[in-house]
Amino acid sequence: MKNIFLFLTLTLLMSCKSFDKEITAINELASNWDLTSEASTGFSNMLNEANADYTQKISSLSIDSMAFSKLPVEQQDKITGAKNGLMGVGSQLSQLTNDFGGFLDQWTAKSSMVNTLKESISTQTFGATTLTDVADLSQFVTDSNGKLDQFKQTLETVKSGIMSNHSDLTGLLASVVK
Repeated sequence: MKNIFLFLTLTLLMSCKSFDKEITAINELASNWDLTSEASTGFSNMLNEANADYTQKISSLSIDSMAFSKLPVEQQDKITGAKNGLMGVGSQLSQLTNDFGGFLDQWTAKSSMVNTLKESISTQTFGATTLTDVADLSQFVTDSNGKLDQFKQTLETVKSGIMSNHSDLTGLLASVVK
């Protein structure tokens, strides 16, 4: 009888496996995921503002073709170079926007996996690959934070280029009006 009681107690303890490791790992992942999601949203807003600013700057420029054609070739080349510089920086902004869109597509695809892991806490139904999945997603978060830092640096460079090229072009165009 003692052996049966001992066996049942051990069986009960083994069946009530502790999921502390899984729960802790998932909660940490979820917290980091939410922070990176907030950072992505913040960057998205900055990128949208930069695109709106660029569009406004481009639409505010006008070159009188008659006055332009009367300028010396040297000045025409300066204006054309400044315009091309501004358009080139605009292309960089467009590429950054596309790259960030691809990043968001990846992020969204992985979100369902994170949500599934979060739900597994309430049901305490963890698969054999739960900890591996958490580790993979945690690495993805780390990599994503690195990408966001690169995106931010690129955006600052592009914004500076837009401001500089726009200033150069408006200065040259102002000289045409005189």
